[in-house]
Amino acid sequence: MPNIMEIGKNPNYLGSYDLYDLNTPEITVTIKKFAEEEVVTNGKAEKCAVLYFEEKYKPMIVNPTNKKTLAKLFHSKMSEKMVGKKITIHTKKIKAFGEIYDALRVKNILPTEKQIPLPKCEICGKDINAVGGMTALQTATYTKSKYGKQLCADCATAENQKLKGEADSENN
Repeated sequence: MPNIMEIGKNPNYLGSYDLYDLNTPEITVTIKKFAEEEVVTNGKAEKCAVLYFEEKYKPMIVNPTNKKTLAKLFHSKMSEKMVGKKITIHTKKIKAFGEIYDALRVKNILPTEKQIPLPKCEICGKDINAVGGMTALQTATYTKSKYGKQLCADCATAENQKLKGEADSENN
């Protein structure tokens, strides 16, 4: 049975449904590169601006609204001036074609560490940091799904060892 959020959508590109899956209202990403790609949407192929990230998120199709926001944020229309910079992406309700939709938008303010608090470990209370190629938020989401709690790397390692020990004792 297919994921209903992917029906009629392009699962190769970031969409508002991805933020729902991550259970977060926004993500902060580092711009890796821009590309022009042919994208097929609703059976129609068109060339689109696509934004790639350093973090392990799908690329994002950049619409004119987001292009304008990026140009204002970085005081330039030149993509090379944006590479390596951080932006925040969130969903916003918009009216289009007589309906209300959730659209991905580049936030019109640059992120700072104070704006984006790190998730806390549910065992020791320390900040959860980026680990193993995952952002702090991805690490928190992964450990929550695997262990039932958001965990820092140290507590996740301890929890994993605990589970291995329990499995070994059951096998003996």
